[in-house]
Amino acid sequence: MVFADVPRNEQLKRAEEALERVALGTRANHKPSELSAGEQQRVAIARALVNNPIIILADEPTGNLDLQTGLEVINLLRQLNKENEVTIITATRDLRLIDISDRLAHLRNGHIERSETRDDVRVEIVE
Repeated sequence: MVFADVPRNEQLKRAEEALERVALGTRANHKPSELSAGEQQRVAIARALVNNPIIILADEPTGNLDLQTGLEVINLLRQLNKENEVTIITATRDLRLIDISDRLAHLRNGHIERSETRDDVRVEIVE
């Protein structure tokens, strides 16, 4: 926000609102080392929200999170997309994100191997 010339009082207001949005308002004065992995992930999302982006690039947003916390992050991303019309581009191996994705692009060696809509996705479990 500094580079966007947002006044200091507005920066603080937006930061507080973003932390509340990701359910971390009560943890605002904690250092990163005092936060869980899930809380740190939600702080990263809050940082992305303060400038009201139209696109969020998320690299493994559920990586290193337990099942419940990962689902909370997924639901938060879904909510941002629906309520704020934020486009979210995610790089992930987490198949749970298929459910909230409109389109999936499969990359191999830096190139799109195939692209499909969610309705066309078929997940096959190989034992």
